[in-house]
Amino acid sequence: MHSTSTCDGRPVIRLRLQQWKKHMISKGLTSSRARAVEVGLNPTTVSRIERGTIQPGREFIAASLASNPDVKFEDFFEIGFEVAA
Repeated sequence: MHSTSTCDGRPVIRLRLQQWKKHMISKGLTSSRARAVEVGLNPTTVSRIERGTIQPGREFIAASLASNPDVKFEDFFEIGFEVAA
């Protein structure tokens, strides 16, 4: 038998912004543009994710983890629930 979730809404992956920035700054990447170059993505996309305007997509997640092999998924990301308006 398995348990059911009591959370309402659809699951979403969120960036753990403080951990992300702390790790990137420790690598000398102090701007969102520098962080975008590091992970190989569009600076506008990275900036929007950091501001919380959009959720990180699979390309951002994969690029973030591939460019930081010492980091685990849960170091940079968390699963939450988006409540319908």
